[in-house]
Amino acid sequence: MTANEIIRGALELCGVQGAAEPISAEDAELSLKVLNRVLALLPTYGFSWPNISSADTSITWSVLTPNTFTTPTNYFGVPVLRMTDASGNAVPLTELTKPEYDALPNKALTATYPTHFYLTPSSTFILYPVPTQDPQLKLSYQSVVTEVGLTDTPTVSAIMQDMIEHCLANEIALKFEVPEAKRIEINKRFAAKKELALQWAVSTAPIVIEVAE
Repeated sequence: MTANEIIRGALELCGVQGAAEPISAEDAELSLKVLNRVLALLPTYGFSWPNISSADTSITWSVLTPNTFTTPTNYFGVPVLRMTDASGNAVPLTELTKPEYDALPNKALTATYPTHFYLTPSSTFILYPVPTQDPQLKLSYQSVVTEVGLTDTPTVSAIMQDMIEHCLANEIALKFEVPEAKRIEINKRFAAKKELALQWAVSTAPIVIEVAE
């Protein structure tokens, strides 16, 4: 479904758009703005797996800043950081909490490869120990859903698109002065669609297994 199709469906749910009627430029602009806000805020609706980078992102290592790098521009959260050892194996690094990082006795400790990382509030990854050579880092993460135009298709699954259509209707209903009884019905339908999508998102999320040291 394109953004325009999602918008048309949402307007029809609100009862302000006939199936054969063209969408006015004003209504399309307003609805597209709200749609992109909905896409950007999917994690706040409980979706921690709306758009994960499908392949690991290679991180460029610099000898000038051997233990730090910043997040990619489309980074949202849920980082999984791996380094490549001498045998070519991908080895996951363990994330440190702030108290754990603050408690490290020697943050300047060096080693051939890092074993841990800390992600600062300013979106900087700090490796520990400080690697003395390129650890060939790979990062997978939850990415921000890219803004769309009217003819674009949001980079989410079909079941998510259906939920988003109902979410958009729920968000724009008040703006289009939809009667209260109909707004309540739209909200109920959105809640049901959201629950189904959340169940699907959980069943298709990646399984991460960590072995305690």
